Amino acid sequence: EEDDFLSLPMFTPFSAERIGYFARLLQFDWSQYSTGREQAGLYEDEEPPPLPAPPQAVEPVQQIATSPTTAAAIEIRRLARAAIQTSPVPAAAPEPSGTLEAPVVRPEGAQVTLGEDYSIPERSDWRPGDPPQLDGIDEIELDCETNGLRWWAGDLPIGISIRRPDGRTQYLPWGHRAGGNLDEEVVKRWAQRELRGKKITNINSRFDNHFLYAWGVDLEEQDCHWEDVAHWAALLDEYRKEFGLDVLAQDFLGQAKTPVKLDKNKMAEYHAGQVAEYACQDVHLIGGLKGVMIPLMAEQNLERVRQLESDLIFPVCEMERNAAHIDRSALQE
Repeated sequence: EEDDFLSLPMFTPFSAERIGYFARLLQFDWSQYSTGREQAGLYEDEEPPPLPAPPQAVEPVQQIATSPTTAAAIEIRRLARAAIQTSPVPAAAPEPSGTLEAPVVRPEGAQVTLGEDYSIPERSDWRPGDPPQLDGIDEIELDCETNGLRWWAGDLPIGISIRRPDGRTQYLPWGHRAGGNLDEEVVKRWAQRELRGKKITNINSRFDNHFLYAWGVDLEEQDCHWEDVAHWAALLDEYRKEFGLDVLAQDFLGQAKTPVKLDKNKMAEYHAGQVAEYACQDVHLIGGLKGVMIPLMAEQNLERVRQLESDLIFPVCEMERNAAHIDRSALQE
């Protein structure tokens, strides 16, 4: 079996070091773990979906005879509707002579029309800019907006926000059903070309790496390098309990995230113009955290362990995609 396993490089681009690691996994006793199909795709803390309720028997409704009074009322309403439908439509008034010029209206900001539930915008005058050239730029901040949280179950990214070293932010959307999108293939080709070789900083970077990989952008193959401000926060304070972006921004920058009233479960339903402010705010705060936390780690001689944490992001993502098992007892020892 091990000889067959070592032939895996013929089919997958694993390094020799990773192939050796996977080969050693064959000698591990997996029988202590449950690998039933019912657990597939579920995290440890996730509840399985509830079973559908059994159909309830429906008793037939007894037909009630229509009284003469009710029948008469129904007939009156029918005759009234027929009279309205057959009434002649008044002729349109003649147009006035001469022409009138309509005043020029210049919208300020995004003009949004809400949908029936008064939460999902149907349209906006916001338009995305063209994807930027990143020549000569080595480091950026990047974050994905997605149509769900399960990259392993078919969810995909719908937009990318970036921040350049000069502080400029931009949102590149392609999957918002209410409009305001760029062409998806244009953005994908941009990501495959312009992100190559970049050092990318984010928070919960594995999430974005998984989604970009599922979308067809393999940042490891493109010689990119991930950094994660949540990892840095743990290095700077080993007793820290909270690692959300809003908490880190408040603790390190003294800034609170501007509240944006968006339903995170319906991001794909919004117009891209509604999501752009939220998305750009995230990469803006990540850039601010980067500027504060890197000097703090340098003061504490944490550069080597910071590099180790960053180098592990791609291997951990590969282990998660392959569902590699973890010997938890060995980790506890």
